[in-house]
Amino acid sequence: MSLPAGSNETTTAGAKETLSDPALWELVKDDPITVLLLSGEASTVHEAETKFLNENVEAISRLVVELVASDLTDEEFGRHPLILLLRGHGSRRWEDSVL
Repeated sequence: MSLPAGSNETTTAGAKETLSDPALWELVKDDPITVLLLSGEASTVHEAETKFLNENVEAISRLVVELVASDLTDEEFGRHPLILLLRGHGSRRWEDSVL
């Protein structure tokens, strides 16, 4: 799942120091969740996903708009990694708790 350049520069810099193996870095550099975990900025997958979502709201919003405007089918749209991540961290709990 890639976001526009510069959206996770701080995280990437920290992970590069942690990952001294260039081959390993090549495998994970485009996965912001893995980068957060391996750099020590998050200790669980849930924490990494939440941190990623909270720190990249504008870039995520732009990408979602691009995905909606794309020629993806509904099924392809629903299987996109970012959409799956957003659905996994939806606000249903908070919506239900208000009632």
